[in-house]
Amino acid sequence: MICFTLICSDEHEFEGWFPDNARFEKQAANRLLSCPICGNSDIRKAIMAPAVHSGRRSSSAAAAEPSGSDQADSATASVAAVPSSPQAASASPPAPAIGPDQRKMMMAYAMMRQVQTYVEKNFDNVGRKFPEEARKIHHGEVDARGIYGEVTAEEAKELHEEGIEMRPMPMLPKLDG
Repeated sequence: MICFTLICSDEHEFEGWFPDNARFEKQAANRLLSCPICGNSDIRKAIMAPAVHSGRRSSSAAAAEPSGSDQADSATASVAAVPSSPQAASASPPAPAIGPDQRKMMMAYAMMRQVQTYVEKNFDNVGRKFPEEARKIHHGEVDARGIYGEVTAEEAKELHEEGIEMRPMPMLPKLDG
């Protein structure tokens, strides 16, 4: 696996793990990569210093590498997001290797950020009017469209009992810049 430092057009840096450079190029060209911070899919490799390795592999390097073909074949699983700060570029000691549980958590966060960004860009935010708007759409009173908003537990139960499909969506905090 190769770890590239990636950067989106909004200048957010993060890491991506790929089986080879060709896989990165293909995913970037097909816009299958996105920034875990802002969801932007205009991704390129950042300028990086080459890593020179001896013929031996340390146990920490072997443990840091994802294993199995699932990560290599899945567009979303092949990128592990590790946001970095501009100060980190000048820091001399390398960051400690992250474990598989941390990597899974970061990938889950990145996917949640992608879902939230997609919903915010493509659905109408109806806020507290969600139950009312969902019912209007369900009964054909207004044109069908994607909506998101807020419901109480009781409202969600009532909508479910009426056969109105909806999914809970955790809202991540807004990011500045």
